[in-house]
Amino acid sequence: MRERGTIIKQRQRNLHTGLLYPDTYEIAMSSLAYQRLYFVLNNSEGVLCDRFVSNRAKSLEHNLSPRDIKIAFITVPFILCTNYVVSYCHYYLNPHNVLTCIGGAGVTANPKLFKHCKALVFTGSIEENLENIRTIMRMVKAGVPNEVIINEMQPILDGIPIGYENNGILEYDPPCSVIYTSETEFSNMHLIEISRGCRGSCNFCMSRHLYGHYREFEYERIIKAVDAAPDYIKSIGLIGDAVLSHSRIKDIVNYILHKKKRPAFASIRIADLNDDKIPLILKSRVKTITIAPEVASEKLMRVTNKYYNRDALFCSLKELIKNGVVNIKLYMMIGLPNESREDIFELIDFIRELRGLLVDLSKKKGRLGILKVTINNFVPSPFTPLFSCNPDEIKNLEYKQTLIKTELSNLSNLTISMMDIFDTLYQTALFRANDDYARKILLTDLNLVKRAFREDTDFANDILKLCYS
Repeated sequence: MRERGTIIKQRQRNLHTGLLYPDTYEIAMSSLAYQRLYFVLNNSEGVLCDRFVSNRAKSLEHNLSPRDIKIAFITVPFILCTNYVVSYCHYYLNPHNVLTCIGGAGVTANPKLFKHCKALVFTGSIEENLENIRTIMRMVKAGVPNEVIINEMQPILDGIPIGYENNGILEYDPPCSVIYTSETEFSNMHLIEISRGCRGSCNFCMSRHLYGHYREFEYERIIKAVDAAPDYIKSIGLIGDAVLSHSRIKDIVNYILHKKKRPAFASIRIADLNDDKIPLILKSRVKTITIAPEVASEKLMRVTNKYYNRDALFCSLKELIKNGVVNIKLYMMIGLPNESREDIFELIDFIRELRGLLVDLSKKKGRLGILKVTINNFVPSPFTPLFSCNPDEIKNLEYKQTLIKTELSNLSNLTISMMDIFDTLYQTALFRANDDYARKILLTDLNLVKRAFREDTDFANDILKLCYS
């Protein structure tokens, strides 16, 4: 493994902390939140922070084991990581009296899942919790018992607001890449978060309703982060739920080009695929574009509160394909409330038409494009208007998935992947579980959970009650 940017500190006289990501090294090093916290902790005076990942027994920097650290910080990006995190706390951290701090989007979605980990549970973002993190580290250095720290600090952490009350500017430096490695999807890219939240208000999207308001980082701070990219890094990845919505996105893109680097966009809202923004996309020389219409019928647009003009979208995509975009990644959703068979056929027609447009235009450019479609199942997410709705019935989802695959199976240059129906049910259960249910449905890992769902009637009933009560 070859890394650049690793922070190595002397072990003497430093408080030993560990930062755990509940997935492999390759996935962990693609997480900007993970790299952000690594940078913040190691830049705290008298603190040493080593990284831990799920596929390595000891830390990456100093070959430490969990028993060698005083504080463990665990970032939980997705709710489906919960089993691993709870198991890790039980088997590796609690026996060695390691003070554990757990946070991330997966925790904010349902903090109750982690209340039995003998840990401090953080909601919200890193920046809103920084002063409390420093206080906790001072208490550990002073020898305050872990139980006392948890009892004193958890009520304070519970009072930290999750979202933003108003639109505005994020008045601190944006998170950006610290470590660069060839063993990740973004091996030659400097990542910078330029905004949080979204200007849209989709009824199913936790991000928009979690943050409350769209906020962006100051232009000058983003430029500072661009300048921090090493000379050998040639691409600048702009991160956020709606990067092209930034009020100064033109200036940001032009500055990146001025630095002789290539801008890349993490996500593009359909509302930003307009005559004003398309030139910015083309300047990045991307070959693949990712969009998420989610639905194809006007009825489901009303259900999801996600509206777009189909003709205008296809016109924008046509312009992009003509000017160098070869592949399209498409995200759609099924299983929404009030969804009918006719809605599914509109989705099928949408995919078929878009695939035809891509193939016909790319053929004229001498290179056939590929449409990659990911079809997710609706999961009622916390903080959203649709949280009180139930996921679609299992038999309905099975029928809809089969229908889509059958109708589109004879088309070339098209790949379709479907969300696992069990994942849909289990995510819903985790989002809704209270303290009692958390104890029932959390096992040591996701594979055991899937097997228990198939073989243990009582276990399966607990999950189904949370989904369809």
